[in-house]
Amino acid sequence: YRAFASRAAKPLFLKGYVRNVNNGDVELEVEGPKEMLEELQRRLKAGPDGAIVEKIDVTWSEGPGKYSAFDVRY
Repeated sequence: YRAFASRAAKPLFLKGYVRNVNNGDVELEVEGPKEMLEELQRRLKAGPDGAIVEKIDVTWSEGPGKYSAFDVRY
């Protein structure tokens, strides 16, 4: 799912990261225009083939612009 999220975010020119967390969830922190963030949210809800996306929790805030690219973290 991390690779899928990265492929979904990069064409939208979004910046930030995606990573797995200890409980098995996937976490993203993403910066960009609200319209592009909403499009990413739609894509992530659909998920890649074979994935089961149970829910997406979203927290909106003003970002400090601290990212220069979109990365997959391990």
